[in-house]
Amino acid sequence: MQADVAQQPRQFSSDQTIKEELIAFRDTVIAKQFKIDARCLLSPLMIDLFIKHKPLDMDEFRSEIPLKIRQNLDVEQLSFISNILKF
Repeated sequence: MQADVAQQPRQFSSDQTIKEELIAFRDTVIAKQFKIDARCLLSPLMIDLFIKHKPLDMDEFRSEIPLKIRQNLDVEQLSFISNILKF
């Protein structure tokens, strides 16, 4: 008989570590293709929001990040969202 394996809660890195990793991703990956400005998926405001809410998927991203802010993002940069949600 198989024992039930309880789901382990996701362990998050420290906020400072997440911030450093997001900045590094922005500077080494996103910046190669896009201008880093207020419309950037990893602008300083968006980094703060990712750290505050720690969305795990697109549903959480949509529900936690205000629509007004999401509407001003560079839509083309959303191709990086799955990478960002892993931090």
